[in-house]
Amino acid sequence: MMSIVRKYLLAGLLVWLPIWATVLVLHFLINTMDKTLTLLPNGYQPNQLFGLHIPGLGVIVTVLVLFLTGVIATNVLGKYLLSFWDRLVAKIPLVRSIYNGVKHTIDTVVSSKG
Repeated sequence: MMSIVRKYLLAGLLVWLPIWATVLVLHFLINTMDKTLTLLPNGYQPNQLFGLHIPGLGVIVTVLVLFLTGVIATNVLGKYLLSFWDRLVAKIPLVRSIYNGVKHTIDTVVSSKG
């Protein structure tokens, strides 16, 4: 009898745990992206402009910023700026280690050979 209860409890846990973890991660990411709007000057924040909080607006703004960054990074000026940034970061000991580690990890994950 106890083995049947344990089996069903474990099966339920295996169903709900990934769902719960996904909801928590998405909630964290969306809240973090919405909080990026607080970086705007007070007059340009959605609460001030529209008089209400618009959930998810930070996600849209974050996606637009990432898209525009990608557009800039893939042209000639962007490649020059990224090269300059890499040379600048390479001169700072602790920052160099962290930056290069994260950059190599991302390159490995994103590359087709990874």
